[in-house]
Amino acid sequence: MIRNLAIALVALAALACSTAPKPKPAFLGPHGFDLTAMDRTAQPCDDFYRFAVGHWRETHPLQPQYARFGRFEEVSERNREVLRAILDEDAKANAAAGTAEQKVGDFYAACMNEQAVEAQGITPIAGELDRINALNDKQALLTELVSLQERGVAPLFRVGGQNDFKNSKMIIATLGTGSFGLPDRDYYLSDDNRFKTIRQQYVEHVARMLALVGEEPSKAQSDAKRVLDVETKLSKATLPRVEARNPENTYHVMPVTQLASLAPAVDWTVYLRDLGVNQSTLNVSQPEYIKTVNQLISEMPLDDWKALLRWHLVDAAAPALTKAIVDEDFNFGGRILSGQKEQQERWKRCVRASDASLGQLLGQEYVKRNFTPEAKAKMNQLIDNLVQALREDIPTLSWMGPETKKAALGKLPSTPRTSPPATTSPSRPASSSRPSTTRTLTTPTTTAASARSSATR
Repeated sequence: MIRNLAIALVALAALACSTAPKPKPAFLGPHGFDLTAMDRTAQPCDDFYRFAVGHWRETHPLQPQYARFGRFEEVSERNREVLRAILDEDAKANAAAGTAEQKVGDFYAACMNEQAVEAQGITPIAGELDRINALNDKQALLTELVSLQERGVAPLFRVGGQNDFKNSKMIIATLGTGSFGLPDRDYYLSDDNRFKTIRQQYVEHVARMLALVGEEPSKAQSDAKRVLDVETKLSKATLPRVEARNPENTYHVMPVTQLASLAPAVDWTVYLRDLGVNQSTLNVSQPEYIKTVNQLISEMPLDDWKALLRWHLVDAAAPALTKAIVDEDFNFGGRILSGQKEQQERWKRCVRASDASLGQLLGQEYVKRNFTPEAKAKMNQLIDNLVQALREDIPTLSWMGPETKKAALGKLPSTPRTSPPATTSPSRPASSSRPSTTRTLTTPTTTAASARSSATR
């Protein structure tokens, strides 16, 4: 998860001043960097990476619960321990309904209640599966796509908001590609033996997952092949990764009427309206992909689409379902794709899910306990030091002209300080949860309030 510098600094300052139990010693030393991590036997001009962190690597072998581990993961581990203490406390509290404490506590308790999760089985997604199975025409398919997107599932395309690349003051609607079960288009298209093997393992994985939610094994196998076939056709129309990194290649602002001409199989006015998007223009990030989707909607049998929708629903909900489904999900996504040997403890997954799904509310609880007045004073002192350093440095810059230097110095007094208040009332209205950038355990059709019995990935 990408954190901006301000959030990272707040977290570090809060950790430094927290009165909570001290977490395990970590890579960050009292001065921000542990010099014993260096390998001074290495020559920096020959191997700077080994010189900088070689000893740390030797003393920190990769644990089986990780596919990778480094400085940021270690900081995250420290912070995760702090969040766990908060969530454990809130889960046991009898907090007033509607408070941040009650919401995050119920969510975490629901996630940790494995017995209730097993008892529910696939009930959390049963209604949505029934709706998919009952689809009888292409219009019903499009209606179901809206229902799935509202639950965070986007098999064909995803509508959202983004900064306008050419006017950063604007947030514009954007239409992007949908989700894929494999990480990159090369996994579908490359003739490399490794990718061929993964494609076969993917089909086997999809079949096992569909069987675990009730499909007959023979039907699950045929549906898995359909899923790979459809995703392969869609992936051919996506931009290669390198091309997608060029903002010009994913910036195509157009009127909705033009989008309707580009892909007439979808009634875009109705589709966007049903998602609550009332914009006359939007950015179509990959027009060729949308044209391909339009063609496939017109040509492909409805049963192929139903198989794809079933799979994406199951895949998205998998971490919130039974142990058998969670284990199979990890076997493919963790072991096969990432090389991770063991699944992390449930509490770690539940802390991560709570942060991903209720991050703003959990943040209030974190600030209330850890961002003390002393921590805020430290942060203000750090910012003051940075401003003073810039005030001394800017006049010496040879690449800045006099007017530019004057303007830069004039902005320093108004340097924004975005740290939160030292105390936050639990009853303070919460902003909406930020969208997750990772697969989380949230199941949209159940709530923590229902006997604290739903789980998250």
